[in-house]
Amino acid sequence: MARHSIDEALLSAGGPSADEPAALRIGVDNPYEGPKTMLLDAVAAANRCRVVWAKEFGFCTLIGFDADLDAVELLYTSLLVQATSAMQRAGSRKHKDGAARTKAFRQSFLVAYAARIRERLAEATERATEDAAAGRPAEPAGDGGPRAGRCRCRPRTAGCCRYWRPGPRRWTTRLAGCSRSSCRSGCG
Repeated sequence: MARHSIDEALLSAGGPSADEPAALRIGVDNPYEGPKTMLLDAVAAANRCRVVWAKEFGFCTLIGFDADLDAVELLYTSLLVQATSAMQRAGSRKHKDGAARTKAFRQSFLVAYAARIRERLAEATERATEDAAAGRPAEPAGDGGPRAGRCRCRPRTAGCCRYWRPGPRRWTTRLAGCSRSSCRSGCG
């Protein structure tokens, strides 16, 4: 997402831009509105937006450019769903004496989740900014890209020809046995 924003800024740098800052309200419901707001702030900071929390009204106002606001809203919603799912999978926790500690556990879980997301997004944004400044193409998403020799087609086809390798040109076309018509996903 950071690379997309950088590319958009570079395209609009050549001339006048009609893009102005805007505001977007996002509801932040009980319970655990504090950690949810921390998560929203982490996502917003990585996408060059600011958050103003109106706790008494149950919402946050995001301030930024339209493309950044859209990215923040999408990523925040996705991460919140993932966090809630992971938190519920972890289940309720109990003290040794049998007393429930679910609320404290969930609060701590969401705070830690938001902190880790902030770290990861900051690293990804910094890496994308450095790559853009150096003129390098964007890296594939994930844990450093597909493994060497793996096809990127989905579903994999018999004539698939594109694979990942270390080096300056990461995606390489294997010419032996390759026919573009046999590769349905268009990677060949």
